[in-house]
Amino acid sequence: MKRIVALLERLAKTNGVVLTLLAIASAMVVGAFIIVLSDIEALKRGDILSSLGTVPSAYWSVVTGSFGSLRAISNTINSSTPLILCGVSVAIAFKAGLFNIGATGQMLAGGMTSLLVGFSMSGPGILQVPLAVLAGAVGGAAYAGIAGVLKARTGAHEVITTIMLNSIAAFLVLWLLKTDLFQRPDRTDPISKLVDPAGHLPRLFGFLDGRADLVAHVGFTLAAAPCLDSADAAPNRLDHAAAPAGQLRLRIG
Repeated sequence: MKRIVALLERLAKTNGVVLTLLAIASAMVVGAFIIVLSDIEALKRGDILSSLGTVPSAYWSVVTGSFGSLRAISNTINSSTPLILCGVSVAIAFKAGLFNIGATGQMLAGGMTSLLVGFSMSGPGILQVPLAVLAGAVGGAAYAGIAGVLKARTGAHEVITTIMLNSIAAFLVLWLLKTDLFQRPDRTDPISKLVDPAGHLPRLFGFLDGRADLVAHVGFTLAAAPCLDSADAAPNRLDHAAAPAGQLRLRIG
């Protein structure tokens, strides 16, 4: 096991592409195993080969469902943006030796603060968008900072505290969406007020007339940009502020 870990560490330092391909291949192998186990009828018959035959079609469905059309690509971009943002934020904390499991709760906190700014103001988008982005960053960082303070002051392990903060954030959002401050007027379900259209980020496929279903916006580029920077952060310069520093949350529109 130690040899495998050492090999992966060498690959990460010398050839990140190979390590990425190995990660994808490993995920596909695990996914195939789950697909086979999901075919209950074939397992009852003891016909594992027929279950294996469904693996290629299942993966092909994933490919076509994700990239098979312009709408599929747009939906994939839209769904992957928060995942990328969370991954980047977790990576920053990981560089400091902290296991930030609270990206979900921090994203919700940042999203709600961005949303509050988004529907509370009107004016040109050049003013609304930066303010909403800044509010999201501050909200996510402040929520992550709770775990950082607990770690620094009491020694509470960040894995436990961030997991607990995820649940707190989820229930807090559900409650806030039923308050007069956030809930859309004349609605009884937990849905927020609308953000001023000027505060929406430009759509990636906005140049295509009549394709309002292509909802992916340029927030994807903001999420992907940090991934292009391969420079290693210095772990000795990161402290309990690492988790808050990783929280850039963009939830507008």
